[in-house]
Amino acid sequence: MTKVKNSMPDYLSAAEGPFKKIYRILRDRQFVQYQLSIKLWRKSGRPKELAADLRRSDDGGLTTRFLQDPSSSAQKSAETLKERFAKIERSVSGYIVGNGLAEQWSELEAPIKKVLQSGQSIDEILSATELSVFGFFEYGYEAHFVAPIIATVCAMAGSRALLNNELSYASYCADRGLYWSSADVLIPNPRDRFTERASKGGQAKARLDEPGKAKVKDEVAKLLVELAPGVGWKSLSEAVNQVARKLTEEQSVFVEKSGLKTDALPDTVRRWIDKEPSRFPYRLRSSD
Repeated sequence: MTKVKNSMPDYLSAAEGPFKKIYRILRDRQFVQYQLSIKLWRKSGRPKELAADLRRSDDGGLTTRFLQDPSSSAQKSAETLKERFAKIERSVSGYIVGNGLAEQWSELEAPIKKVLQSGQSIDEILSATELSVFGFFEYGYEAHFVAPIIATVCAMAGSRALLNNELSYASYCADRGLYWSSADVLIPNPRDRFTERASKGGQAKARLDEPGKAKVKDEVAKLLVELAPGVGWKSLSEAVNQVARKLTEEQSVFVEKSGLKTDALPDTVRRWIDKEPSRFPYRLRSSD
């Protein structure tokens, strides 16, 4: 089987310099709020725009709220919202079934429901998973799953808000869901894209699991410090095994809910440390 390399598109390579400048600005903690917008023009039709408001939290991180399209209407009635959520579901279902993606989609439904149980808003979910960015740029082997996922998240969150009589938030969810389930956004003929891997939903599922995994990573970083002997760890292997054992014995449910396997935890922790050493500092004992 021929392997297809998932390289960065030329248009992203060309934008790498400006994006790095934006990244440096976002890391500067003297700034506490940002508003970013990207507008793209096709050869014909109306331009697309993605706008976001970013605010720095007390711990220095950034929370993101994707701004509502100014042209969208204000708060809607409960009956109108029910019709709109049903329309979103029909659009997503038609796209999935019509393109022969039902089997892969069934594997994504459980993670979608799980991520909604976190209590996060749709903006927090999309910010944590970066799904909207990948969907907006139609980037990646499985980009065709992104718009249906976002539309479904919006519809489910909006339906819950409607049950709680939160009409303003439900209206916001409906507007966003209609956008992501529209024919202009859904990628046509998805099976023709990257034929080696277009039928798999693993990467999209992984992005939905990222918020939970981030919490496990935070716990790993904490335990590397808390469990370390006073003179430091004898070796990295000792540190990895002790942290993995602690998580398995006392927080196995928490770990597995994040989409991780406890029996593979030592390898997972080691891989995280190798990939992000600055996020997982640990102290080895002196050889003197």
